Amino acid sequence: MFYLLVASSVIQIFCNFLILDKLPILKKYNLFLSSIILIISFNLSIYISQIDTLVLFVLLFSLSYMNNRTQMFGKILFHFAIAYFVVFSFNYLFTDIVIKIILSENSLLMFLWFCFTLTLNISLAFFIRRFLLSKLTNKLSLFGGYILFTLVFSYQLYKLSEYVQISPTDLKLDTLLRIFNIFIILLVISGIISIVMVKRHQKLALETQKKEIEYQSMQLYTAELNKQYQEIRKFRHDYINILSSMESYMELEQMSELKDYYHQHIQPTRAIFSEHFTKLNDLQKIEDPAIRSIFMTKLVLAQEKNISVQLEISELIQLPDSIDPVILVRIFGILLDNAIEELTILNKGELEIAIFKLEQDTIFIIQNTARVNIEPLHQLKTNGFSTKGNHRGIGLSTVDNLIKQVPNLLLETIIENQLFTQKLTILTDRYHKLPN
Repeated sequence: MFYLLVASSVIQIFCNFLILDKLPILKKYNLFLSSIILIISFNLSIYISQIDTLVLFVLLFSLSYMNNRTQMFGKILFHFAIAYFVVFSFNYLFTDIVIKIILSENSLLMFLWFCFTLTLNISLAFFIRRFLLSKLTNKLSLFGGYILFTLVFSYQLYKLSEYVQISPTDLKLDTLLRIFNIFIILLVISGIISIVMVKRHQKLALETQKKEIEYQSMQLYTAELNKQYQEIRKFRHDYINILSSMESYMELEQMSELKDYYHQHIQPTRAIFSEHFTKLNDLQKIEDPAIRSIFMTKLVLAQEKNISVQLEISELIQLPDSIDPVILVRIFGILLDNAIEELTILNKGELEIAIFKLEQDTIFIIQNTARVNIEPLHQLKTNGFSTKGNHRGIGLSTVDNLIKQVPNLLLETIIENQLFTQKLTILTDRYHKLPN
């Protein structure tokens, strides 16, 4: 119990900081890291108490920043300084009582005093967080954080310097080496924690982004299906009316009028009906809903702009599991947007899309009519270049960067005979399993 009382300061600072900084300690990963931090600080408090607070700060700072990377450094410093001064004030006020308890060598009394002071510290930390921190402005918190932490850091360095000076002459070098080794170990631990947490956050962010894009793509696809269904209902209603009107012509034996009526009203409707739903049926051959949805959305957009669209999908298209659909959605979105933009400028031409299998590879070809004086390919791929002026468009440089993220993606761009062709090949994983 004596060691628990000696190390009570770092334990109390640790608990106060968790409360003031609102760290989600119950998360499995945070609970594990917090336990390690507490064990390290506890042992340092027993053997070299002059350095325990500095080590505790570095570790808690790393943990706090990795949990909330948007939080400003000044706020973290402010929370730690407040946690430190609360404990420091308690120790200063009850120094005589602590000395008497230690001299009594009563383990039960030591334990009860530890629980009492810990409870008071935690209660005060909750009070400060609710009634003080919540009312402070960001500017005041940042300013206070830098000022208060400077005081804490200076005081801890003073204690450390004093500890080294009072050490026996023959042990000073050994003391300095121990302190140096502790800081080296601290840097290594902080580096490992930072790397692990950054990778974890990147993975979670990527998964979240992927799910969000898939969800949005599915929503767009569902909305398009609903739109097509409504068109079917409307067409069915109109078609019944058309049949009724045809019946009137036949009853009156007005065959020439019926023929004119057929060519003016029925035949165009049949062509539109056939065109829309043939394309929709072809898109069903793409198994991935996110990829299917981006093509559906862009094709509908092209049709709304009166752009002629030709779509050919020869067979069932199943993408390799190793390909991130988020990257493909972004690539196809850019390529299709660029093609639609070019055709809108021309106000004529055609958008042709072909998707097929070649052996085990999947080929996507997006081809559109292009201007006679279209810019050279190297200029189109320049970072920030846009045909729309003022750098408002999405250049092919973005696509190139996305392609580089996936080893088994190949993009071939051809500008020839007023045709702009993008050929994206998705190679199977067999190419990456071959020995170098």
